[in-house]
Amino acid sequence: MKGIILYASNTGNTKRFAEKLYEVLNECYDMTLERRSKDINMEDYDFALVGSWIEQGHLEKKTSELIESTKQQNLGIFATMGTDPETPHGEEVKKALEEQLKDKNALGVQIRRGKVAQKLIERLDKIPENIVPKEFKEQMYEASIHSKVASGEELQESAEFFKEKIGKIQ
Repeated sequence: MKGIILYASNTGNTKRFAEKLYEVLNECYDMTLERRSKDINMEDYDFALVGSWIEQGHLEKKTSELIESTKQQNLGIFATMGTDPETPHGEEVKKALEEQLKDKNALGVQIRRGKVAQKLIERLDKIPENIVPKEFKEQMYEASIHSKVASGEELQESAEFFKEKIGKIQ
């Protein structure tokens, strides 16, 4: 079986996640690892995993549009976010990503932690409070202080999750 892992990465968190998925899945499948590109046709593969960072509770816009436009049915989503995915906010994000896969033969969703982009925090300082409320800014500052990258063990668990799901479509 042929598979592709497409990703967009802002700070390197999602790239690291994609590389771990590739490392594990390439042992069993003919895998391709690519940064997200308009030139890639996911339908040329038996399955696809698509990943990016979470931005305001959603996948980064171009990645989300790619998922919505593909006819690839064996599709999974992986993502990184600055806050703990096990929080109520993280659970809401996961449900929203699962909803994006509802008309597909979903391979599931995996979300892991990643460092908050420093340039995002720097931009927050310049945005007036009537556009981004003070409470939201404070939450983002707090998240950036406590953000951390996923451990190798956590990324391995996500790779094993997808490996099991892909094994069921053979």
